[in-house]
Amino acid sequence: MTRPIALLALLLATAALGLAWFRGPAASPHTDQDQPAFRHVVESKTLRCGYILYAPGIIRDPNTGALSGIVHDVVETAAGRLGLTVAWTEETAWGRHLEGLKAGRYDMLCVASFALPSDAANAETIGPLYFSGIGVWVRPNENRFADSLSAANAPSVTISAIDGTIPAILAQEKFPQAKLSSHPQMTDYSFNMIDVAQGKADVTFVENYYGLDYLAHNPGTLKNLAAEKPFRVFHNKLLVNKGEFQLQSMFQNVVWEMLNNGDLDAIIDRYERNPGALYRVARPFVARAAERDGAPH
Repeated sequence: MTRPIALLALLLATAALGLAWFRGPAASPHTDQDQPAFRHVVESKTLRCGYILYAPGIIRDPNTGALSGIVHDVVETAAGRLGLTVAWTEETAWGRHLEGLKAGRYDMLCVASFALPSDAANAETIGPLYFSGIGVWVRPNENRFADSLSAANAPSVTISAIDGTIPAILAQEKFPQAKLSSHPQMTDYSFNMIDVAQGKADVTFVENYYGLDYLAHNPGTLKNLAAEKPFRVFHNKLLVNKGEFQLQSMFQNVVWEMLNNGDLDAIIDRYERNPGALYRVARPFVARAAERDGAPH
């Protein structure tokens, strides 16, 4: 290639790159046609929610049937700011909660999901709204695990759990040598606490929200070995179907706004019955010292 031709080729290549930069990034391959939930929400001005009764995310009044809870209030608030109405379309359950998303029966799974790998592989997430700490609950005179929880991984130790839930998953992953005493799904976590308190089991791994609530009604019956540092911490997120990026983005931005202006914390305060039961999401910014101290700027 001669020098003038080489120079012309270089100029054309540079111009092409400049044009690409000016136009911005290539359009997303995902269109409204690929994202039917987003299209339905925008066209109908209605968000259809699938939900699971799981406090403090979703709570149903046994007398009136009215729904409330952290997730309920966050979704209603966010939807209102987007000019949408929420239809609480279908009650579902863990283990089949993603079916309605895939089938298009609802647009969002409005529940506090820990977004474990099984969920993350099949859905997009929105949040986190708050974090849940997992406690290690034993009897007050239990000292075998005080130095190290590895001592619980022994055939002489019985762990109380519920099939398919976090206590059972943690027991099987971290303490395979221990004996697992597991209740059927949909059993209340208070039964795990009762098992330990009555000596039917030695330890259980229950969310602090439920553990502290049990202790409030049964003081002195158990202690939490992980009171200062939770055994595990899980984020709580909303779910939309895999590939629904526009619906995800729309609600994620409102959730960030609610976090930054304090609305999210205010909602959590309404449902945290015991101090330390839930962990807040840290704001993604740091104020200047003068602003933190309340001085004018």
